[in-house]
Formats: sequence, structure tokens, C-alpha cells
Amino acid sequence: EALGGRAWVEGPRVARKGGEFDLHTSISAAGQEVWHGVTTILSRELPGDGVKRPHPQEPAWAPSRSVVWPLPADLGRRYSAVTGDYNPIHLWPLTARMFGFKRPIAHGWWVLARALAELDTDVPPSCEIHARFSSPMPMPGKIRFAAGPLAAGGSGFAVSRKDVCLSGEVRPG
Repeated sequence: EALGGRAWVEGPRVARKGGEFDLHTSISAAGQEVWHGVTTILSRELPGDGVKRPHPQEPAWAPSRSVVWPLPADLGRRYSAVTGDYNPIHLWPLTARMFGFKRPIAHGWWVLARALAELDTDVPPSCEIHARFSSPMPMPGKIRFAAGPLAAGGSGFAVSRKDVCLSGEVRPG
């Protein structure tokens, strides 16, 4: 099937530590939008205002299951070999340190994909996925995945180390 694509940037807007831009990506099939993604990007090159903003209200859900995942030291290199994304913050301690990280960090898209795989049959064929990345996940290490039903339908999930690193919802769409 032929797909159409469109991408655009909105912003900048002032954030605490710089300026934020929203990168929108839209994919359509037969003239109908079938996928829309928004990635918020922080640029520290722009001046920030130092104001801490509240996080969006998380939907209520209670964990009904959880599991611990290992993050092996070579996870970033294995992810890169599959995706072609060779961002140095995910590869080696030395290259991660060049960008301000003490150790390589797990790729956020890998973590989200792993969370959706863990949800398995709780992810309907047509759905909306909302994810919020809040902190990096250093490798090697371990992270905890937890999930449970949302009151309004669908599933809530969180991936954490000491604090939540990724949280989100999957809702029928």
C-alpha cells in the first residue's frame, strides 16, 4: 500500500533549560492519517527561563504486574546494528562521556518498544500510545517494568530505576 508522509516543526518555546521544539510526523494511507507522532526536542543553545514546570497529570492505574529487565552493556550497540542509529550516547562509556553521561544510556525507542512487547495482547491492533520520557537509563543495569489497567480502558505502564524513566498509556483507537 502506498503511504504518504509529512513532517514539520513547531516552536521554539521557552523551557527551563533552553528552548523546546516539537517535531511532528504524520503517515497516511488512502488519504487517512494512520500514525501521528510528536517528539519534543530540547535545545540548550537557546536561553531557558529557569522556571520548573509541573509534569502533565498522569492517568490513574494500579500495577497488576511487573518484571525486571536487564540492560546489558552492549544493548546500545545491538540496537544500533538493527536500526542504523549509531548515536554515541548509546554505544560506549567513552563516547557517552563526551556528551555528559557517565555511562551509555538505553535508547528510549528500544525501551518503549520493549514495554509494548511486554504488554503483548493488551496492545490492540488499532490504538493510541502516549509515552513520556523523563530520565535516562544507564547501561549496564536493571530497570523495572510495571503495567495495569486504566479506569477508562487500555493499559498504563511505567519503566523505572530509582525513579520513573518512561511512563505511558495504550488506549484503543
